[in-house]
Amino acid sequence: LYAMSQPMHVAFRVTGALAGAAPLLLVALIRPGAMGGGDIKLMAAGGCLLGPEGVLRALALGFGIAGAQCAYLLATRRAGPRDALALGPALCMGLWLAFF
Repeated sequence: LYAMSQPMHVAFRVTGALAGAAPLLLVALIRPGAMGGGDIKLMAAGGCLLGPEGVLRALALGFGIAGAQCAYLLATRRAGPRDALALGPALCMGLWLAFF
């Protein structure tokens, strides 16, 4: 496993947490209500486990999954352009995929 082959030093965990939480926190500060606090905490915890490289991979996978879900919902007209989407499940799937 990638995460288990990396050293688990405190600096590794802290940089992973910052790499996972900082982009989402930046979005939440720029546009209030666009990002939930749970998503930020989830990616910080994932960064502690996966480290900076792994959590950035998980973010990319999670946003890709959420984008595919949005495209499907828009194509089938089950949601409109202004509807909200829960990002947490997609981020969880991204973390899971990046872990394995």
